[in-house]
Amino acid sequence: MKKLVLITVCLFSMLSMYGREYKNIIFMVADGTSTAGLTLTRWYNYYLDSTRTQLALDPYFCGMVKTHSSNAPIGDSAPTMMQYMTGFLSQTGFLGMCPPPDPNDLLYIDPRSAYRPRMTVMEAARIFKNKAIGLAFTCEFPHATPANTTAHWHKRSEYAVIADQMVHNQIDVVFGGGASLLSTENQKFLAEQNYTVCLNDLTKFRQLQTPSCWALFGETALPNELDRDTLKYPSLAEMTRKAIELLNQHKEGFILMVEGSKIDWAAHRNDAIGMISEIQSFDAAVQEAIRFAQADSNTLVVVVSDHGNSGISIGNSLGDNFYDKLSLYDLMEPLAHARMTAEGLANYLIPLSKDSIPAILKREWGMEISIPEINLIEYARQNYRKNPNGRNKDSYIDQIANVMKQRSYIGFTTHGHTGEAVFLAIYSPDGQHPQGLITAPELNAYLCEASGIHDKLNQLNEEYYCPVTDLFQEKSYNIETIEKAGKFYLVIRNKQHQIRLKAYNNQVEQGKDKMYYTQTPAIYVDKTGKWYVSREIKQFFE
Repeated sequence: MKKLVLITVCLFSMLSMYGREYKNIIFMVADGTSTAGLTLTRWYNYYLDSTRTQLALDPYFCGMVKTHSSNAPIGDSAPTMMQYMTGFLSQTGFLGMCPPPDPNDLLYIDPRSAYRPRMTVMEAARIFKNKAIGLAFTCEFPHATPANTTAHWHKRSEYAVIADQMVHNQIDVVFGGGASLLSTENQKFLAEQNYTVCLNDLTKFRQLQTPSCWALFGETALPNELDRDTLKYPSLAEMTRKAIELLNQHKEGFILMVEGSKIDWAAHRNDAIGMISEIQSFDAAVQEAIRFAQADSNTLVVVVSDHGNSGISIGNSLGDNFYDKLSLYDLMEPLAHARMTAEGLANYLIPLSKDSIPAILKREWGMEISIPEINLIEYARQNYRKNPNGRNKDSYIDQIANVMKQRSYIGFTTHGHTGEAVFLAIYSPDGQHPQGLITAPELNAYLCEASGIHDKLNQLNEEYYCPVTDLFQEKSYNIETIEKAGKFYLVIRNKQHQIRLKAYNNQVEQGKDKMYYTQTPAIYVDKTGKWYVSREIKQFFE
């Protein structure tokens, strides 16, 4: 632990020279976006409109960020976002929680920290600086990146545990996907806390006036930007603009996290037009953030990716012998007529007949396809219809994406993530910010400095995610874990009082009729049988 603390102190001393504390911070993550993806989008924009020579984020590029997992050079969204939020290295699957040591660790991981929650910069800004906090994204809300802002768990797929924590961690504004994942119980709790909740209601979303609200769309993630029904779903830019409008009512300022979630998903599909349209959507959100920051003069905007994906390249093996002769037309024309992503086409084709496939591809992508291609798509489609699991859907979408891949000079090396350093762009009113190649923990240190938290993350972690056995060491206390219907409860008693806490919840029951609320939810770690709680619960026994 001493080693980790020393590293943290060094980071802060190194980064304290960069600028000042800001009233507002907008932290924007382009999930799975490599610099090649940005370059492709620029050329595509220019091909369609020669006046569009740069992206909104281009003037603010200042460096690169080295991202990786604690035990692997190629990172994932969960461990990278945890580094951005907490400054601690992590493994795939972990959200706001330290991993156990691994034989392949690239840096030292303290075994005493294994499975311990780590406070995030957004939690700390809310508690220590009284800032409002908000999220806008296009995936489902318990997904890795938004979840890492306010949840702490060792398995990112366990949405119910993650959702409970996010609901009980006092996020002011939440806009994105996952209407079906907000349980009736959590909807009721939010209503009791005077939140406005709107599910799949675009009109109600647009009428929101108070910065205590959740607006979720779609069963899980929002549709891809290119496939989005504009009468049902907001764009990421609109959600960003609305979030800023509401959060800006808070006199102490705010931190807003914005994620272009589905750039990564399109990259996994090797869907070039999907990547381009999602990057365009994200860049429009960046433009909204920059516009506000320039008018405000006390707002910092940080734009970053978390990892590369797909090994995308402008140029592939089809052009090995004449790559330098490929015109802009050669490169962009195969993409220029697409009106749907590969996933959008796949969903559209599901109920139709095999005979309709060529006409639909011609209409939506401007492409003639061969009989072997039709047969491959049909085979994958029927497999999905018989058994609509994730793997079958992936294969089905991949077959459609292959049609575009085989007609373009856009290359892909993998359907997975890649290990290159990622871009960093920053708008700061004073022009002072990190430059060059930095690490993800260094970026966390900069965010802490800019939000006024400075080096207090560890201190706040001890205060709000304290082991319950450290807090109640006296023999006069009885500590008991109770499991009922798969739910875990912590009961603490002495001669005078008894309190009960529910796991992943910030409610404290005292007696039969008294309810109190802590600043952070209580975390029960099933891997270790340990509870982590806010020290404020000690007051109920004093």
